[in-house]
Amino acid sequence: MIADTTFLVHFLREGIARNDGPARRFFARNRSALIRTSIISLSEVSVSFGTSEEAWEYFKRWKIYPLHRGIADAAADIDRELIATGGRLGENDNWIAGFCRYYVEPVISLDQAFDRVPRLRRISY
Repeated sequence: MIADTTFLVHFLREGIARNDGPARRFFARNRSALIRTSIISLSEVSVSFGTSEEAWEYFKRWKIYPLHRGIADAAADIDRELIATGGRLGENDNWIAGFCRYYVEPVISLDQAFDRVPRLRRISY
């Protein structure tokens, strides 16, 4: 499973507030699953920290998928498919969907726009 940016933001905010909210409960319920994220989402959430280094330190136990050509190709394919249907994702969501398609993993997200992506499964929390 690949956590999108919103999941990371909720996970971070719930941790700071010491709140057992929906993101942390989802994480706890799925301890045996491998929950990962992308370099795109980590870079988006890193603005919530004083420095990018602090963000990397906070998420150091998470598997962070790097960007490479296979993901770029998958993201381009998704964008083409959605353009053909008359709708597109936001730029960073398109990248996140590309990671999911490339690794054949669902996205953990509240964003229903991911439901429009063919061959992508969204898991809500």
